[in-house]
Amino acid sequence: MKNLIYIDTFPHYVKSKELISHINNESTFFTTNRKIYDKINNINKLYVNPKNLLRLAFLILHIRKNEFFSICVARTDALVFQLLFKFCAFKEVYTFDEGLYTINKHSIYNSQFKIERSYHTRLYLLNRILNFPIPAAYFYKKNSKHYTWFSKSAFSNSIIDKFKIIDLNKPPLKKNKKLKIMIGQPWHYMISDSHIKKLFKFINISEFNIYLEHPREKLHLYESLINEQISILRVNPSSEEFLRYLDQNNVEIYSLTSTLVCNVPDNFSIFIINIDKSKKRLIYDQENLYLALSGMNKTFQKINL
Repeated sequence: MKNLIYIDTFPHYVKSKELISHINNESTFFTTNRKIYDKINNINKLYVNPKNLLRLAFLILHIRKNEFFSICVARTDALVFQLLFKFCAFKEVYTFDEGLYTINKHSIYNSQFKIERSYHTRLYLLNRILNFPIPAAYFYKKNSKHYTWFSKSAFSNSIIDKFKIIDLNKPPLKKNKKLKIMIGQPWHYMISDSHIKKLFKFINISEFNIYLEHPREKLHLYESLINEQISILRVNPSSEEFLRYLDQNNVEIYSLTSTLVCNVPDNFSIFIINIDKSKKRLIYDQENLYLALSGMNKTFQKINL
């Protein structure tokens, strides 16, 4: 049997990857977000631009033909999901957490049993004429299972049947785990496309926790290369200030040429990444950074890619 997982945001994508091992049916991701689609690897996936109704109709026919047994969703009010539900004849619906809205008794997921004009006039009229869209709370009553990262006691005000709740196991926290931070820079000015791919491959396999985005960095050009488990931080107004306040043990900070490493707390471990066959300007900037760090009596290590 086959299962469809509907996702349209990155947080839902990250959560849904944990669901796969708990769902017995073979799963396929269905997304309306192109960036998410590009990130999905080693699993079946489908994508549609919500404005492309012809493509959506084709995918609905494809899903019906392949006889998907179930669909799994967080945002039950999403119109594309509701179209899939209406026309694809799924036997079961599985839901998973939509943040605090899942356990808030006043959210539409727990309280919207009919669409009121005050909620949305156009949707209200459509519902009156076509009985579509479907009120969001319908699915918390209809679902066969609900997967959650909350404790079951948090569902005291939710309409979800408590016997349908599946509490997902949380991995134990690692004690004294190092915090690894990569300092972003405007790579498209500094290194070639092949070197950018090489750098992000290193970032992904090295289990970084944080990628600190540079203000002039065009991250959208290569954001799809970053493992979604790595948190991307856009710090305002100053990354330097952020790092100074992050004064703790077991912090490793990595850079190519950023002078931010000159001002981090002394207990940080500093690593400078050298990429083979770099541009002369990059080599020159790195040599100046070595001199600056040495002049400040800061120890650092070099990593060659």
